[in-house]
Amino acid sequence: MEEVLDVATNALTDTMVERLISSVSTLAEISDAIASSKLLSVVDKLSKNADILESLLDSVFGLLSAINTLNNAFSDTIIERLVVNLSKIVELTDCISNSQLVEVV
Repeated sequence: MEEVLDVATNALTDTMVERLISSVSTLAEISDAIASSKLLSVVDKLSKNADILESLLDSVFGLLSAINTLNNAFSDTIIERLVVNLSKIVELTDCISNSQLVEVV
């Protein structure tokens, strides 16, 4: 058993101990920050206004979803077909305007 303890003790290098102490120190600072009165005040305000916040977030996500749907709806194929059809409408309009039918009407 003593050999196992000796191996474990010797395995801890100075660098490892320094990193461990630094990590514990950082953890203590984070704990202090979490327990600060400002953060607790913010959490309290958020909890009191949770319904409003949830409603606003639902609206924002709904809008983003609608924008994404519109973006996906206009694929390259749809735009190509739209341009082709508009081109045909312009040709037809030119043909009608240049025909004798317009003169009769």
